[in-house]
Amino acid sequence: MAPPSPASQPSPSQRQLLADIAVMLGLPAAGGARLAAPNVFTGPSGLVCRLWMQPDADAVRPEVLLPMRAREFRDDDLERLLKVQGLLLDQLGWYLGASSDGMLSLMPLAWLDEPQAVAASLDMANGIAVSALAALINEGGARRAQ
Repeated sequence: MAPPSPASQPSPSQRQLLADIAVMLGLPAAGGARLAAPNVFTGPSGLVCRLWMQPDADAVRPEVLLPMRAREFRDDDLERLLKVQGLLLDQLGWYLGASSDGMLSLMPLAWLDEPQAVAASLDMANGIAVSALAALINEGGARRAQ
């Protein structure tokens, strides 16, 4: 699932949504536009995040980037990646794939139009991303060491 292209100029209502999201994240409202992709910001767990604007609508899709590239996975590691991807999609409705810059990326399938839902989604995404990263690294690292 490729994220949409960043909008050239958000509409006034999109700018207001971003300002409201910024406030929910404890940031100044004036900095809301800097949350929109392609800009990035640091999430609660220290992972890189960005918000993709839905074209012609007042909704965003949060994205959390994991510090791994998809091309790092081979053989058993690739099989484990696909299993984790399937679990996230099936159980939580989150997509684990490759970002536009080649990093592993975690995004909800749904577009969100409420600032509170976006803030909660970013918190959840950061927790899920940390857990997924641990599963991908720990099992792979243990297997390589044997």
